[in-house]
Amino acid sequence: MAVSGDRLVGQASLPADGIVLCSLSTGEIQYLDRETDGFESGAPDISGDYAVWVRVPGNVTTDGGEVVLADLVNGTQEVIDEGHRYDGRVRIAGDRVCWMERESSGTDVVSTLRVHGIRENRTWSVKTFKGSAALGEIEGEWVVCTDPEQKNAVVALNITDRSEVVLSGPVRNPEDFSISEGRVLWVKKDINGLFSRKPCAVQRISIDSVLSLISLPDGGIIDLAAASLSGEGRGPGDFLMNGADLGYAAIEGDHAAWVLRAYAGKTSTSAIVVRRISDGAESRITRNGTVRALTIADGRLVWRESAGQVYLAVPIPPPDDHSCRTAARG
Repeated sequence: MAVSGDRLVGQASLPADGIVLCSLSTGEIQYLDRETDGFESGAPDISGDYAVWVRVPGNVTTDGGEVVLADLVNGTQEVIDEGHRYDGRVRIAGDRVCWMERESSGTDVVSTLRVHGIRENRTWSVKTFKGSAALGEIEGEWVVCTDPEQKNAVVALNITDRSEVVLSGPVRNPEDFSISEGRVLWVKKDINGLFSRKPCAVQRISIDSVLSLISLPDGGIIDLAAASLSGEGRGPGDFLMNGADLGYAAIEGDHAAWVLRAYAGKTSTSAIVVRRISDGAESRITRNGTVRALTIADGRLVWRESAGQVYLAVPIPPPDDHSCRTAARG
């Protein structure tokens, strides 16, 4: 799910698999691409009047994917790169489209970060990595990705001067990092537990979550929130959890948002927390469903819940207002 202005793009499975465009104000939905002829569509992205996605062959042993750029005003589409393997993700911010190409020879893999300028109508390579690199978000001059040459650390890479800022160590997902105006927001989770393969054995787990704000290019870190969660049980449905967990962080300008889920035994409650970074003022939106995705786009908070509905708060509730007006889209 990606949002820009009044438009949302996402992947649909009914009535057909493909990429859909949805108007948040009217609920009108149209297909931009349908999966046919052995191709599958990767997760789309959107910025302004343009949407992008990757078409990859359904047969993973076959080369020849495509990066598609759609002009939503003129209703036209063009393939801006083809004939390569991709990591399944393409990003757009303003005039720039980014993706990660992967080429392999035996057990050796090489990844290349590529950028396409829409106004310039040209494509160029930014950096080549030895190993499998994965792409996160793009904003301004910065791209979030993993660097296999640094043990898969997540880095912010400047596409102009090629400088890097290490955001985290290995075993982190670059898609968990949200970036806006030179600041990166993410939730670091450390999971520990006592697990057993014996049937009905007691399992124990603890999760520590820290929400951090990282400034670019100096790499300064400010922790905005923290939570701890622990529990034990003998299998699915039997766990008793106590504490709280953080997730799905998003940032735009002076606003940060994240999901806070509190547990007390077998009951739990969810809330979306919105904080004004400049003064720390907060508001909360209590939810009955489980939030599965969260973003901020043009001053509006948009999220998806477990049943599939998409909700938006219009506009982001100010920190001194604990209510919000929401609309739902199926």
